Amino acid sequence: MRIVISEIPIEVQKKPIKNMHLQVKPPDGHVVISAPLDISDKAIEIYVRTNLQWVKESIKRFQDQPRNTKRQYVSGETMYIWGKQYFIKFVPDEQKNSFDMQGNVVILRMKKNSTVKQRENYVREQYRLLLKSEIERLLPKWESITGLHCMSWQTKYMITKWGTCNIEKKKLWFNLQLAQKPIKCLEYIILHELNHLRVRHHNSDFVAYMDLYMPNWREIKQELNNLKLDYYDAHNDNTLYKLINQSHYDVIKDAVEIYLNVELAKNKKDAKIIISNVEIQNVFNIEQIKDSSLAFDIVVPVDVKWSLKKSKKNKFVQKWLKIHCQVLLGIELTEFKIISITEVEQQEDSDNDKFSGELLPMGNNKVE
Repeated sequence: MRIVISEIPIEVQKKPIKNMHLQVKPPDGHVVISAPLDISDKAIEIYVRTNLQWVKESIKRFQDQPRNTKRQYVSGETMYIWGKQYFIKFVPDEQKNSFDMQGNVVILRMKKNSTVKQRENYVREQYRLLLKSEIERLLPKWESITGLHCMSWQTKYMITKWGTCNIEKKKLWFNLQLAQKPIKCLEYIILHELNHLRVRHHNSDFVAYMDLYMPNWREIKQELNNLKLDYYDAHNDNTLYKLINQSHYDVIKDAVEIYLNVELAKNKKDAKIIISNVEIQNVFNIEQIKDSSLAFDIVVPVDVKWSLKKSKKNKFVQKWLKIHCQVLLGIELTEFKIISITEVEQQEDSDNDKFSGELLPMGNNKVE
């Protein structure tokens, strides 16, 4: 559910908790309030209005946070690798692409007429190689220290989280942007996500384990959140994503809840099912179809908790859903329809999934 107070959109998440929690989250300062299941919408509004000054000040801090300028990947620009500043030296090369670090210089070789997007994608893949190499070195270290072990892990360019953990499948995800930050920040995120294999929520038990294994984690977290964000985070959010999130979030959330309740009830007829944290993660496979309509897919991660009526034990899982949609092309995006919903695995970034900020796929197809 979304509410708007003093022109500030606020996401309301009702959960089986006792008290309300109001948060202003990175990277863009979006506002989320968690509230007990039985609390009224009016009480939620009053609580937000009581804390409105704090909300506005927190949003302003995110808006004022320094951000990297949009790079063209030309000679003289700077970039960061493991917290160290490097200067880019672009060398035209029609034969091959290469990325070499020499002293405080990164020598980037690509075709002279390569586009900024092509250069960005290539550099991002170099970040992925660097990040994977360090995770392969550091993850076993922290698994040994904590006694916690993941089944698998992958990397992904994310705009709201440094890492995520699928507890049911024991799978970890790490944000590609971590390759730009100091190594200690990556170690903090590795430990953070591993700890979620033991404690799902950020409660006192979770904090106690963080204190046990990394006493200075708070200082590292603060340093990480104070570092410059990528230009992409601040400015390149996809237009269709924004419009769908603002105009049709509640319809999508209701459809997700109905789908999961039906699917989960097939095998868990005696269970009480609670669905929360429905988030539109990505909009991709954008394609124009007949009658000036757009078809596209939405990826939605969802937290699910269920408890058997005869047992007090709760079980938590995270489900990933792909929602195929259609909408009439136009400013209002009318006649929005959900065609199908299927459960999927979370995937790494794919060039086929990328799109521009003007509703144009980044592949060969083009919306005329």
